[in-house]
Parts: sequence; structure tokens; C-alpha cells
Amino acid sequence: MGEFVNLENDIESGVATIRIERPPMNAISMQLASELQEIAEELSSNQDIGAVVVWGGPKMDPKGIDPDGDGFACYWDPKPFRSVLKDNN
Repeated sequence: MGEFVNLENDIESGVATIRIERPPMNAISMQLASELQEIAEELSSNQDIGAVVVWGGPKMDPKGIDPDGDGFACYWDPKPFRSVLKDNN
């Protein structure tokens, strides 16, 4: 998918897994947030997916601050993920 985010769809189980791969702590940068938004929009139109798992590995910094990148907090809107579950149930 993107540079930092990968998507795995298991149509049989109806579960999508989003893997965040931005070592060392998977801090959420503007680029990573943008990639998550793109995947959320893609999943919202997929009628075969009823659940989404977001996996950041054993170390993740979900605060939204990227100390080595753009240096400011970013805002990520989770509404598209909510619509995946709402629309498919």
C-alpha cells in the first residue's frame, strides 16, 4: 500500500488488518496519517470486511507526535473506520 502502512484483507473471516511499519516506535506522522486515511476510505467501500485490526507492533507511539519528522502533532480522523463497521452491519 503505502510506505508505512500495509493492508491485509481476509475475505473469508471478514477481517482487515492494517499493519503500521514505521520503526522504531511507529510514531504517527502526517504521511502515516494520510496513508491510514486512504486505507480507511478504501475499506469503507468494501462490503466483505466487517472488522478492522490496526497493528503497530510491540512498540507504538500513538500520541501523534513525530519527534524525528515534521515535529508537530497531527490529527487523524477515525470516522471512516467507524463507517466500515456501521455500514457493513
